[in-house]
Amino acid sequence: MFFEKCFFVDRVCRKGDAHFIHLVYGNEIVQPVTLINPGNESIMPETSKGEAMKDNLRVSVAYIAGSIINKKNYSSLIDQSQNKTYQMNGNFDLGNIDVQNHGEGSKIVGMMSGSEVSFFHSVENVSISLKLNGTDFKGHDNGSDKDFTGSVNGKSVKIYDLGEYKNFYYALGD
Repeated sequence: MFFEKCFFVDRVCRKGDAHFIHLVYGNEIVQPVTLINPGNESIMPETSKGEAMKDNLRVSVAYIAGSIINKKNYSSLIDQSQNKTYQMNGNFDLGNIDVQNHGEGSKIVGMMSGSEVSFFHSVENVSISLKLNGTDFKGHDNGSDKDFTGSVNGKSVKIYDLGEYKNFYYALGD
């Protein structure tokens, strides 16, 4: 079963002239978000969410999307923007995802149900969700709170990071 995290308003608070809402994202409490704060233009939450998607998470997305779409396990992935090769292996049986990135020592576990994919990255301690559509995919990085899109063309994977507004290219290796 696939679950998507949503923001829920936990409570509304007032401190002086400023009004805040406390949000809950999945099971995580997000720092207060300023709704109205006279003289202050910022309404961004004071939290680490909103950072750029990390390179190793994009590598994991590229490997998993490429493997699932091509229905093949690969032994490596080349990050062409960094000219770096990652030794990886994965198992995608019975709707389960079990991937090892040997270079960084991370374990990625998750599940698939139809076109819905979600997984957890052990080193970054974040979850990623994907929706597959043929050779295309779109998803969300819950660590950076950013969306991305991508496509697989044979052994080539392209990810467009909507947080950085640019493409990243990868090649899968046997």
